Amino acid sequence: FRAVAATMAESRVGAVSCIYKGAPTQGLVSVLGALNINGWIVPSVLLDRALNGVDACLGPVLLLRRAALDAIGGFAAVANHLAEDHEMGDMLVRAGWDVRLSAYTVDTMVNEVGLGALFRHEVRWAHTVRAVRPVDHVLSVATCLLPLLLLLLAVNPTWWAAVLMTAYLTLRLWLDRAVNARLTLTHRPPAWLVPVRECLCFAVWLYSTFSRAVVWRGQPFKLLSGGRLVPLNPPAEVEPPPVEKPEVASN
Repeated sequence: FRAVAATMAESRVGAVSCIYKGAPTQGLVSVLGALNINGWIVPSVLLDRALNGVDACLGPVLLLRRAALDAIGGFAAVANHLAEDHEMGDMLVRAGWDVRLSAYTVDTMVNEVGLGALFRHEVRWAHTVRAVRPVDHVLSVATCLLPLLLLLLAVNPTWWAAVLMTAYLTLRLWLDRAVNARLTLTHRPPAWLVPVRECLCFAVWLYSTFSRAVVWRGQPFKLLSGGRLVPLNPPAEVEPPPVEKPEVASN
């Protein structure tokens, strides 16, 4: 905590968050989930930081200065946003505060044991990117091209298609190894799992691109433009029971 809090030493810093790495808890599905965080999400965050600076907060660890939080209207200002951490960072920057990324890395536990639960979780993450940076979401297909290259090789089995796919897969495996070394991961997945994970990433991207349905804590929501959430099944309003007037005894 002190290592993260030290980043807030300057008075103009309104928020500090941390890069996080996925730590699987049990089973193959949680390993796939951690691989998505470490092999796709973390590199994209670092690339965005290098190109655009830090203008967003990351959810797992977030330190806020009270004055900065009050300046943007408190937590209520982002209550209905899917990407509330990103929206909060953006609001702080627009209000004149600095948003920093700590050098400290934290673990986030990946607990999903079923593929369906993992898919819904990752679709929700993909929707957050689509909500706040739609162009980046569309371009992110470039990070999961393997299914398209496999399709190209299937319909056009030429030597150059095979070379292209081999070169791409080699680059992906090298990137995965480099990220593993940078994050000093204790749980390193086998190399054969990387192509499987990439195909799953493409499925998540495709589904999130053409849908607006989001499931949060078992409840379905519709994603509006700007990243706001509206419940699809709002609870029915229950009218209070009528209040009976006490009888007044006559004299």
